[in-house]
Amino acid sequence: GRQPGSRGLAPENAGVKTAGPGWVETAEHLMAAPGIYAIGDSNKRVLLAHAAEHQAHYAVGHILGEEEDAYNSDPMPSCIYGNNEIMHVGPHADQLVKEFKPQGKEVSVSYSQLVANPIAQAYGCNQGWIKVTWVEGKVYSVAGWGHGVSHLLTAATIMVQQHWEGNRIIFAHPTLEESLKNALLAKRE
Repeated sequence: GRQPGSRGLAPENAGVKTAGPGWVETAEHLMAAPGIYAIGDSNKRVLLAHAAEHQAHYAVGHILGEEEDAYNSDPMPSCIYGNNEIMHVGPHADQLVKEFKPQGKEVSVSYSQLVANPIAQAYGCNQGWIKVTWVEGKVYSVAGWGHGVSHLLTAATIMVQQHWEGNRIIFAHPTLEESLKNALLAKRE
């Protein structure tokens, strides 16, 4: 139940429209009104600190005339820290099935278990997995659960953004990143 902190600020006095409990409505360039940008949690696009930073860089670029295209954050990585951690980037597998199966496109999934990873074994934290969801042989999402998986998120984001078609780089050994490689090379179901 996160709520925006716009109450009492009277955004309507500046021509800013809000929705629900006060989420700021934005157009395609993150503008809430002429000359006013709404970034981060205020616009409810994605409630993550790194999303707010990405939006801020875009807004400044748009103000300076360096960004002309509409704002696009895809794919947006997300993670939950703790013991164990969760990471995810790209649409969930069930969303991809719903979108692409009716078009006759193949959606498949491959997994890597952290129990097979030497670093996870060395730390005694080998519960967990990495899951890659493929559409027509290209990476569309990566998810993971386990100790330290949030550290795999940048590489996973690159894989999803570039729609990798397999293992395209050499992964150092022994590293937790090898679990990404193993998921890329695993049998697709």
